[in-house]
Amino acid sequence: MTRAGRQGPRTTGALAELHPSELFEAIADYTYDWESWIGPSGELCWVNRAVRALTGYSEADCRRMQEYPLPIVHPEDRVYMSEVLQRAARGSKGNDLEFRIVCKDGTVRWVAISWRPIQSRHRRRLGYRTSVRDIEARKRLEERLRIAKREADAAGRAKAEFLAVASHELRTPIHAIRGYTQLLLTRQDGLRDPECLRTILQESDELLRVVDGILAYAAYDSHELRPARARFDLRTLLAQTLQTVSARARVKGLPLSLSVDDDVPEHVLGDAVRLRQVLGNLLENAVKFTSAGAVDVIVSRSAANDTGQDRITFMVRDTGIGIPERGVARLFDPFVQGTASASRAYGGTGLGLAIVRRLCAQMGGEIRARRRSEGGSVFEAVLPLPAVDPTRSQETPRTVQGSALDSQLAARLPLDVLVVDDSRAVRELTVEQLRLFGYAPDAAADGRAAIRLAEAKAYDLVLLDVQMPHMDGVTAARALRSLMRPGERPATIVALSADLFAEKHALKDGSDFDAFIAKPVGLDGLQRFLEELGTSRLARAAVGSAGAPRAVLEQNVIADLLQYRGSDGQPLLLRASQPLLEQSGALLQELALLLDTGESARAARLSHRLKGDCSLVGAWRAAELAGEISMAGERGLVFQASELLHALGSALDEAREALRRLLASAVSTHDA
Repeated sequence: MTRAGRQGPRTTGALAELHPSELFEAIADYTYDWESWIGPSGELCWVNRAVRALTGYSEADCRRMQEYPLPIVHPEDRVYMSEVLQRAARGSKGNDLEFRIVCKDGTVRWVAISWRPIQSRHRRRLGYRTSVRDIEARKRLEERLRIAKREADAAGRAKAEFLAVASHELRTPIHAIRGYTQLLLTRQDGLRDPECLRTILQESDELLRVVDGILAYAAYDSHELRPARARFDLRTLLAQTLQTVSARARVKGLPLSLSVDDDVPEHVLGDAVRLRQVLGNLLENAVKFTSAGAVDVIVSRSAANDTGQDRITFMVRDTGIGIPERGVARLFDPFVQGTASASRAYGGTGLGLAIVRRLCAQMGGEIRARRRSEGGSVFEAVLPLPAVDPTRSQETPRTVQGSALDSQLAARLPLDVLVVDDSRAVRELTVEQLRLFGYAPDAAADGRAAIRLAEAKAYDLVLLDVQMPHMDGVTAARALRSLMRPGERPATIVALSADLFAEKHALKDGSDFDAFIAKPVGLDGLQRFLEELGTSRLARAAVGSAGAPRAVLEQNVIADLLQYRGSDGQPLLLRASQPLLEQSGALLQELALLLDTGESARAARLSHRLKGDCSLVGAWRAAELAGEISMAGERGLVFQASELLHALGSALDEAREALRRLLASAVSTHDA
């Protein structure tokens, strides 16, 4: 064995130059953990520099402390840690005991301490050492995990409750529909057939309401829908919304009242459709949970917020069962009702208020709820709805009232129709609905069969299911477009789907669909669509047809406007012509921009205004074109509307030029 081997390796380099105390400090002072040596009498013998990084206190601060390190320990953990340190002084040891400290800047952090006794080489007790490490990041992660687990558990319970409630809400009307249908099929006398059919229809409507609520929440939750901004008459909207729940309120003997403060503007800018959904859900909720008393709607104007926008408060107040004290916090959560007993007693999926909260947030507002001390509930939706000049606003949102069935529609508005759906029941139902209007539609069970029929016959309208096997609706629509012959009037291809999300994709740029209709399709809705489509195609045919051209301005209208004069002696034609002469050019440019950006609903309202301005002076061709664009916009037929824009511009130019000549002649005659 060598000498070096007997004595062990030599210390070389930097280590050879260090004194043992310096070596200790070089190691202990630069550890990341807060290290301390506490002597047998409880005095602080040594603390490393990491204490400042962890607590903000310096080594000198620590040496001046009484009962170190207890002043740094959180007050709520101090008694417990004092006991731990006493055990450490008696020679115990331990690892990773968690507690909190209060740093010099006042922040609270979680740390973990380990300790063990210190002895000399002769086993004399020298006190104990502690090692404290930072676990704040880990504790935050643990807290987030606990919160996530708690929320997941709550969501799981809520969804389980929802499934129980939804299954009841869905299966109950299905039970009635199925039972009454079987009754009709087996009964021979037929005495109560009308009542059976009414019950089937009512239960179908209830089933559709539940499904629509579930799908609507899914759409809002996926952020598929964006609120619009358009002018509308607020008081008209309020009256129409109350009308939707008035029948249910009358059945229960509940009076509905509406109070609107005088300073609430008549015309506002916002999303009328979303607002009706918010108020409709709140009113249905109030009527559902109120057995006696009344339901009141109070509308007031709130102080403007930081953005300077007018805020309107819609209060819905009822005298119903109220809100449990603990139920307010979760009232707007999905799948939740005030209590489980409320779900059983009153039905519903618990999605109505969740949809209300989502809609209010999308519109930049908020929803609040509180209990009434005298019984009942108060819900307040506060929404930014800026007032607008009513003279510039468009017509109030068009609401189509139910009308009697028009069995002679096909005679007035002839259309060759093709129905394509892989569901035999839906296909036959749609065919029978069309036959009620006098049409004789053809039918195909899939896209391939539809193409074979279209190769032999040109159709004006194709109602095409989006989701079909073998060839889906998108592919079939593209193939049908390719079959159009030169000079042939293009077919209107309409996407049919029960998928709430299909509309966005069916009508995206470059799509071969002209419009979208959601299943189920009612007779009233189908009739309105056919009327608008038929009128649009007839108007287009009239514009493009040969024959003796009509005058640019209707002479009977012009004669009346020239005959009557205002208080200034000028003919009424002068005043009636102003909108067309002064505003139509700017409106046409705005209309083109709206169609370019796909804002078909706003384009429909703007073209409706142009139609009115043209009709006022008898500009028949411009009025018809504007009307056709308006109808196309209402149906989302952006491509069809854009095709007519150039023709409308030319018609407006002709009408303005004719008006200028007439006015020049009329004014000179008046002056003479």
